[in-house]
Amino acid sequence: MVKIHLTRRAEKQIKALPGTVRNRVLGKLKALQQNPLSGDIKKLKVKQSRYRLRVGDYRIIYDIEKESAICMILTVRHRKDVYR
Repeated sequence: MVKIHLTRRAEKQIKALPGTVRNRVLGKLKALQQNPLSGDIKKLKVKQSRYRLRVGDYRIIYDIEKESAICMILTVRHRKDVYR
């Protein structure tokens, strides 16, 4: 089990999501807490510890700090905007 930490940017982005999408994202974050490498996850080539989780048309970008068991949520955006 890992701890989930949201950046200030990620908190604002989650609050701005439509209600149904927000509920799905929050559900995925709870599942991510149990196992940060399960589900529709891909490792990104940008950084060694950076991953993305797919939630419909939205993406959750996060880093995993394995030594301290922390999952840092960096951004939650629509797929057309997230990789820019």
